[in-house]
Amino acid sequence: MRNIYYLAKCEQALNQYLALYQLGNLQLKNLNKLCYKTEPQVLKSNILFLKEITLKQAYSSYENSVLERSFLESIAFVIECEVINEILASKNWSLMIDESTSFIAKYFAIVSKHISENQPVLCYLKLVELDNCSAEAIMNDLNCFIIAKSIDINNLIHFGSDSASTMLENQTGIATQLKKINLYITENHCIAYHLYLACKDTAKKIQYF
Repeated sequence: MRNIYYLAKCEQALNQYLALYQLGNLQLKNLNKLCYKTEPQVLKSNILFLKEITLKQAYSSYENSVLERSFLESIAFVIECEVINEILASKNWSLMIDESTSFIAKYFAIVSKHISENQPVLCYLKLVELDNCSAEAIMNDLNCFIIAKSIDINNLIHFGSDSASTMLENQTGIATQLKKINLYITENHCIAYHLYLACKDTAKKIQYF
């Protein structure tokens, strides 16, 4: 599990888990043969690591892709609980969502901004796979997430997104639907994306050569 935590912390792909695990195992099995300036720290007695591994033990040695995903989900669950508790403790919170497309599916990312220990905190919450890209479908998935995490939507004060019609359209957009639940929610077009569009349009009008 420490290997999975390390990969997630360093933003590395999970396909490096097995090699990292095998490296750690190799270092432990050859502890007396390794050259080092300072003695490495271990979590358990060396005797436990240097015992001969039986076939049954080898089966449960965590060298498979199913366990690496389980480890990651276990770590993510603890972090998610802490973030959700921070949002619940915050007087108000803001929401940003954005659609994302992979080779096989379409998703939307949920990001929260809230106050924790008198400091603004920006946190990624979830990547939701979309079966339908309509505003109604996205709103249903968003509602399911908010209800599942017991987050009070009445404390939501701001919504940010790109300028897609599903997000900011006056009649059926996500912002409009959120305002039907909480009349005092404000919304804006993502500033970073707005700047990108402005730079792109400006570049078209500049003669470089």
